[in-house]
Amino acid sequence: MTMKKEKAKMAAPKKEKKKKVVEETVMTTPKTISVRCVEYYSTMLVREPVTINVEDYPELSGMSEDEMKEYISNNWGDMKSTNEQWYETLYEECTQSDVVREKITGEENECRFD
Repeated sequence: MTMKKEKAKMAAPKKEKKKKVVEETVMTTPKTISVRCVEYYSTMLVREPVTINVEDYPELSGMSEDEMKEYISNNWGDMKSTNEQWYETLYEECTQSDVVREKITGEENECRFD
C-alpha cells in the first residue's frame, strides 16, 4: 500500500454496522364495547273523524266547502271543540280521537357504537 492510501484509510472514520430497529405495535383489546340500535321509520296514523256542525262555527258562515276546509286546516288550533267539556280546541279533539289505521313505512335499522 502506498503512503497516501494508508493515511486516507486512517483518516476516514470507520463504518459502523447499522443496527436494525424493530418497532412493535402493541394491540390492546377492549374489555367492553357499547352497541346500540338506531331505528328510522315513518308512521302514519289515521284517526276517527270529528264531525262538526257548520252552524256552531260562525267563522265559517258564507264560505264554500273548499274555503271551510282551508280555514279549518289553518285555524283548528284556535277553533272550539265539539265537546268543550273534554277538549279545548278542535285540534286537541281530533288528535285525541281513536286510531282507525296505522301504517309504518321506510323501516331501517343501523348499528352504532358509543
